[in-house]
Amino acid sequence: MKSLKSMIIIAFSCLAIMLFTSSNLDENKKYAELWLKVEKFENDGLPKSALEVVNQIYTLAKSENNSPQIIKAVIHKLKFKEQTEDHVFMELLKEVDSQIEQNEFPATNLLHYIKGNLYWQYYQNNRWNILDNKTTQDSNTDDVSNWSPEKFIVKSSTHYLKSLEQENRLKQIPVQDFHDILVTGNSENLRPTLYDFLIFETIEFFSDQEISLVKAADQFSINNSNYFLPAKEFSDISIITKDTLSFQYKVVQLYQQLLHFRLNENNKNALLHADLERLKFIYSKAIMKEKDELFITQLENLKDEFNAIDDVSDVYYELAQIYRYKASLYDQSDENLKTYRWMNVKALEYINAAKEKFKDADGTKRCLNLENEITRPFLNLISEEVYLPNTAFPVRIEFQNIKKSSLHIYKTSFHQLKND
Repeated sequence: MKSLKSMIIIAFSCLAIMLFTSSNLDENKKYAELWLKVEKFENDGLPKSALEVVNQIYTLAKSENNSPQIIKAVIHKLKFKEQTEDHVFMELLKEVDSQIEQNEFPATNLLHYIKGNLYWQYYQNNRWNILDNKTTQDSNTDDVSNWSPEKFIVKSSTHYLKSLEQENRLKQIPVQDFHDILVTGNSENLRPTLYDFLIFETIEFFSDQEISLVKAADQFSINNSNYFLPAKEFSDISIITKDTLSFQYKVVQLYQQLLHFRLNENNKNALLHADLERLKFIYSKAIMKEKDELFITQLENLKDEFNAIDDVSDVYYELAQIYRYKASLYDQSDENLKTYRWMNVKALEYINAAKEKFKDADGTKRCLNLENEITRPFLNLISEEVYLPNTAFPVRIEFQNIKKSSLHIYKTSFHQLKND
């Protein structure tokens, strides 16, 4: 069983926030010099000394209202407290609460995001103990070890949603301002504002959960073709449900809010990214027989609408992938599935189009991996391990991209097989 401290480290690693002390070259020189001291103390195994310098950075950042440096300092305060103090998790929560009270927008938004993530990662890392501990669960206690799963869900979701407060102001803050602490990879042009970053993190939280607070009699489900409508129409649809605690319902609402924002901004890359992520979520959760056709239709619409930008290669990849999936269902003996025989050819058409039009795009790189999967030679023989002597026996042969093969059968004995 993992120690509590190792669980906290895992929780921090799941944040889309960097725990590194190194600074970028364009960072203010006085902060860069202080962070170098922190890095040296940390490398020397002196977390208390590192924490003292972090406190200096925090005080300086507070005096200048430098939100990125405030958050960076808070993250490192939490990390070094974890290494030097007992009763780690509760102390970390108290520290985050204290920082929320002391700071202002937008630092508080990121702190709420951090706290929501800490709660949920603690639950995930202690899930089996919590589920086995039903007899002592008490939602009124401050001791998280005695909380119910529902309490963790409420706490986590509350803080994730609080991270999106004052959304109009969040939309004005470039995520680049926080490049020294946020793990954005190469997605800064796809999620260019702090609002984009936080709403996608919140969507990810609500998308992954299997636990529902209440099993409503009229449970929310994605069972209507309206969820596949183009972005403008989708963002305007009115969704009526009694199951307002449903996580799927919350994700649909968040995508509506995000697309409302993106449709009014002059950033086609970010709009395409948001809408493609919306469609992928809807497709993964929809329970309609015609969902494949609805998904393909909207992907085709995106392909045509955004065909002048490289990021549309991601759409080509999704189209190729869904046809690849259909090909995997091919069954000669099934009247419906036998029509999927040539679906890999259709997938390769999209892959080749992406290679031709968007040679170096990320989506094209994924297409190349899918192409390798589709075109690789494959041969497999399936039979029973034991057959009765002097009787015919069936062998199933599975193959792909092989024009000719030879099968040789050799006579042997039990003695030879045993020795081999």
